[in-house]
Amino acid sequence: MKRLLRHIAFCLALLLPAGVLAADADPVLASMEMQQEIQITLNGTSLRVIGAAGATLEIYNVTGVRVFCSRIDSADRSFNLNLTRGCYIVRIGKFVRKISIV
Repeated sequence: MKRLLRHIAFCLALLLPAGVLAADADPVLASMEMQQEIQITLNGTSLRVIGAAGATLEIYNVTGVRVFCSRIDSADRSFNLNLTRGCYIVRIGKFVRKISIV
């Protein structure tokens, strides 16, 4: 069991950039905390993004075509989406959610 854990740690060290695996930092936990900080709300065709300053907002339709892309320049930003009715995928870094415009 210990051998398997050492092997997994070695493989992670090879795959991740230097400094990511600090003794007191858990990359999975850090990623989950970042995702929990981002909040999105949809009111009609207005999409509000909170907690994602500096990230890129991408919206894809159900066939995987990117239909909207914008840089988020503040901690609380709203976007007026000119999209037709339907389901879309919102992606901000590793944060991914489905939205429905009715």
